[in-house]
Amino acid sequence: MFKTLLAAALAWLIPGAGHVFIGSRVKGAIIFVVIAATFWSGILMGGVMTVDRQAEPMWFVAEMLTGGHGLTAWRWQQSVMKKIDKDIGPVTSAQQYRDLRDEQLARRGLALVSPVEVIARAYSGVAGMLNLLCIFDVVMLVMMRTRQKVVRR
Repeated sequence: MFKTLLAAALAWLIPGAGHVFIGSRVKGAIIFVVIAATFWSGILMGGVMTVDRQAEPMWFVAEMLTGGHGLTAWRWQQSVMKKIDKDIGPVTSAQQYRDLRDEQLARRGLALVSPVEVIARAYSGVAGMLNLLCIFDVVMLVMMRTRQKVVRR
């Protein structure tokens, strides 16, 4: 059971690492490259604001399934937002804050615009959903190998 959980945690944190852990190095490397390329292509298209918990919570959950990739992009987005909040200063209403934030994002060239916004979030979110399938795959492989060892005895 411990090996199953460890493989799943590794597969989430670094896509493909769970497969490498159980001995499928080539498969793990392919998973890493495909998920990393898909996720970071989305970030490249949409910019740092693609991973935004408040704007698109469901896409954010999907993006976080990429583990370290999603966490890195989210941390980057949070650091940008802290700088913007510092520049905005005190505001009187939530609407004023949103307007000033959007103005600052546009001024810095970080504002997401449609249709690029949708495509960028789709790429980064789909990468997370692909990784979820890979996590299931590694869990099933570990469980099947464990079962085969028990049946052979």
